[in-house]
Amino acid sequence: MISPRERRTAAALLCLALLVHPLWAAEPQVEELKIEILTGNGARNVAGRMPPGPLSVRVIDQNNRPVSDMSVVFSAPDSGPSGMFSSGSQVLMTTTDQNGRAAARFEPNSTPGNYNIQVLARQVLITAVAEIRQTNVPATAQAGSSKKTKMILAIAGGAAGVGILLGVSGGGGSSSSPPTNPNVPTISFGTATVGAPR
Repeated sequence: MISPRERRTAAALLCLALLVHPLWAAEPQVEELKIEILTGNGARNVAGRMPPGPLSVRVIDQNNRPVSDMSVVFSAPDSGPSGMFSSGSQVLMTTTDQNGRAAARFEPNSTPGNYNIQVLARQVLITAVAEIRQTNVPATAQAGSSKKTKMILAIAGGAAGVGILLGVSGGGGSSSSPPTNPNVPTISFGTATVGAPR
């Protein structure tokens, strides 16, 4: 015969099992974590300027399912080429959303060079680590690159204009004479002349 005390203990254990079992059933067992870098890898930052978007990663499990509410730490170097997160330091702690995503706003410092931002995701004893490669470039280098691009486009545009003018005049071997009307402007390139239509 079961005593009242044993009955109460058995009932308490049964209630506990019924409460805990749905939690185990609802949460798939995470055995491995992986970090996918979504944005920011290989970025060239203008030193001292805020990049257009945040660094972002996605944490997934062994079955490539997103893991939500996961602790994620972004960490930049303490010195040299580096920067600060929106927290005002080189370290930012956050958690993943329901899609397994975590993001961090990052502003590079004024020191040019290459560096890596460490990303760490951890759940109890399971850890994943990734690196986001970054490069800080001086603002003058960025401006010089822009000037070089503009110069190349100007030269290409000028060459295209000469080609069009030569095509309109009938090519470089044309022996046509310039128009006789003195009020019509003409443009000459060597032996080729472009003027009003005849």
